[in-house]
Amino acid sequence: MGPMETPTRRQKPLVECVPNFSEGRDPRAVEKIAAAMAGVAGATLLSCEMGEDAHRSVMTLIGSPEAVCEAAFRGITTAGEVIDMRRHRGAHPRLGAADVCPLVPLRDVSMPECVAMACELGRRVGEEAGIPVYLYREAATRPAYRYLANVRRGQYEGLPERLRREDGLPDFGPAIFNAGSGASIIGARDILIALNVSLSTADPAIARDIARKLRESGEAIRENGRTLVYREGCYPAGMDGFLGGDFRATRAHCREKLGFDPAELLLMRGKDPNKPEGEAVFRPGKFPGLRAIGWYLPHYRQAQISMNIENYRLAPPHLILEKVRELAGARGVAVVGSELIGLAPRDWFLEAGAYYGKLQGISEVLPEQGLIGLVIAAMGLDQVAPFDAEKKILRVND
Repeated sequence: MGPMETPTRRQKPLVECVPNFSEGRDPRAVEKIAAAMAGVAGATLLSCEMGEDAHRSVMTLIGSPEAVCEAAFRGITTAGEVIDMRRHRGAHPRLGAADVCPLVPLRDVSMPECVAMACELGRRVGEEAGIPVYLYREAATRPAYRYLANVRRGQYEGLPERLRREDGLPDFGPAIFNAGSGASIIGARDILIALNVSLSTADPAIARDIARKLRESGEAIRENGRTLVYREGCYPAGMDGFLGGDFRATRAHCREKLGFDPAELLLMRGKDPNKPEGEAVFRPGKFPGLRAIGWYLPHYRQAQISMNIENYRLAPPHLILEKVRELAGARGVAVVGSELIGLAPRDWFLEAGAYYGKLQGISEVLPEQGLIGLVIAAMGLDQVAPFDAEKKILRVND
């Protein structure tokens, strides 16, 4: 280092963890879980949100890799003590008390390092707490488990039968049904934005229909009132007139001409791409990396589209909401408002603010708070539940 050079200050590694717990109605139980995680030095609990209808709480913590993993372990084991899955009924799909626990690299941590952390956390939960653990997303040990819905398939109620099957064995922990805690799903992924959009209808069928149009996995194609399926020697692309004599030819055509891979659509639904015969032909939805379901929430008396946006740069939440508004309007329904579950990155808020500023013809340069205010108003982020922007923005380098 020369005399005029100054050492570069390296920031400390930072990891995010967003554990989801199957308890949204008992504040005391949720507080015990939150306290267990918040008590770890080096980990900061940023948010804790309870959902009564979903019967679920989502917490967000950040910190050093070691501290976050220890906090997650304590949260998972505490959840196993204070939640009894035998009594759990809610709108949200779930596999266990500590349902899903993703680790997210934020700063100076690689995805492979987060995968290693997820595996070590899974091993501890399995061995020390006796809870079956399945790995998902970047940590998945089987292709279908890259998609969370496949890991949850059959839910808690299907666990006893699943654990008896060779293809249902957990990655860590005993292959024994733990009636109280169920199983946990642990993995590594990139930053995800969770957005729920409420509609001016109580009909969940409308929400489900819109969700199918939006999500990457799409919807089954119907012709003459019947669902189109793949058959031996007959593999239609479904979106044009192409008919492949084998699935490989259809995959090549769809990837080159239509921009999607039908094998990946099969995998998203837990189907074997090597055995497509008899499976429905699907067309993809509009947004890549979007997972979406529709449901009815009695507490609000509204249908809602619940979405996980796995790549907010490819599928910006504000553009998704505007598409929901368009599709809902075509069905005579309005968007009442939206909910941001957990935190969202600062750069997305600023991008969305610039979008709505341009849409509204605002020519002056707005400060950060002005841009964020535009997003809140345009997306109705404060219409379904109270919204505190400072508690919702993920600031990695602050």
